[in-house]
Amino acid sequence: MEWYERYIDDSNQAWIVPPPGARYDCDTGKVVIDGALATQPEVEDARLARVLKAIANDVLPEVKMEEDYPSRNLDSKMPILDMKVWVAEEGCILYEYYEKPMATRKVIHAFSAQPATCTRGVHTQEILRRVMNSSVRLDWDSQVAPVIT
Repeated sequence: MEWYERYIDDSNQAWIVPPPGARYDCDTGKVVIDGALATQPEVEDARLARVLKAIANDVLPEVKMEEDYPSRNLDSKMPILDMKVWVAEEGCILYEYYEKPMATRKVIHAFSAQPATCTRGVHTQEILRRVMNSSVRLDWDSQVAPVIT
């Protein structure tokens, strides 16, 4: 496992992709290579997600896991809470701020009964959260700055 992070019931992981034909054998508790699977075309991240889901479902059979992976999404980036994560061509993990399309653009109502200092603090913290959820390796002008405007 290259990277692991957990938030309540979500776990985010970066692994080395198993070879084509890999599958989890519940009887032995090991990942094995299945010749029949090796000939079937499968995207690398889908193969990894399939194997990890089988392992997770074997560990806790009463809990059925769900998987998601970058190639399932149009932009090949994985939405995780308020970030989108992907692996760059050079192999490093990048992330950027993300909000669901149905999320409101309002941070705090303009006519709320909060003092001006509180309103200013809320807006400052929102900008900070968006910047902190954007990788320092991203281009500021094209990828980071638009999330704070």
